[in-house]
Amino acid sequence: MDWLFIVWIINNGKKIGSRKPEISVGLINFEELNGKPCREIIAGTYCNMNGNSWKECFVCFPQEDTIKYAGSFCTQYHPVFHNDTVYLTEEYYGSFYMNPHQTLYIWHNDELIPLRTAEMIVSGDYNNDKQILEYYETNDYNQPMKLIFREKYNEHNKKHRKYWDIFF
Repeated sequence: MDWLFIVWIINNGKKIGSRKPEISVGLINFEELNGKPCREIIAGTYCNMNGNSWKECFVCFPQEDTIKYAGSFCTQYHPVFHNDTVYLTEEYYGSFYMNPHQTLYIWHNDELIPLRTAEMIVSGDYNNDKQILEYYETNDYNQPMKLIFREKYNEHNKKHRKYWDIFF
């Protein structure tokens, strides 16, 4: 039997919003991620054997009695408050089944918009000599990220180090 899980928020005894997450939710947290007074709702999976989990973020608007889906991310994430701009960093490193990646999001209109991401495409045999580094970015919040380069990864290449080792 599939479990149906609905995220909802109660404000003064009144249900103010709901949404069925796209993930099998095991944990719910309330965290300050966007620099606004009300904490965000983080619905997440339990950690797998590698310590990885997947999250969906919701923004609550108590004055309007609503919640809004803001975005998805995984495993290691951190809000970064810089001047009047709020970012979210995401890092994923540990699984045989998914490529490692790093993503920088910006909060825009109460949504998490990916600004740039680097992904290490790993060969099926995990041969380090065959890793491919892909780098994507966007300058327009309304447009998807575009592939900027796709190159065989070389740990001695300064450009590769900039876009992978010191991504943030």
